[in-house]
Formats: sequence, structure tokens, C-alpha cells
Amino acid sequence: MPDTTPLAPTTPHAAISAFNYLRAVQADDVDAAREFAGAEPRMPELLVDVATRIVVPVTVHATRRARSS
Repeated sequence: MPDTTPLAPTTPHAAISAFNYLRAVQADDVDAAREFAGAEPRMPELLVDVATRIVVPVTVHATRRARSS
């Protein structure tokens, strides 16, 4: 059964911070990743929120769209 726990509100700034952190990690820029993580103490929760609210829905939509084409 899917988790139905409501997510905490996420501001646009928080979502941008999470994506900036992920981009720094992907680029192996440890210093930038550390800076982003240090500036946002809720980074672990933000990463889950971003994945749940943005990444998963967009991926599902793109997959469904590709299958219908």
C-alpha cells in the first residue's frame, strides 16, 4: 500500500536548493555540495520531497506519454 503521509510544504527556494545540491553531487563538486547541504539543514527531507513531488510524477508522465506514442 502506498504511503499516504502528507508532505510538508516545500517552497520554490527549497526545491531549487535541493536540485542545486544534486547537480553539485553529480558534478563531483564536493565543496559546492557541502555548501548547499550546510545552507539548508532540512536537505535530507527536501531531497525526499523533490523526488516525491517532482521527479516521480514527471517520470511517470513522460513514461506514459512515450508508451502512447
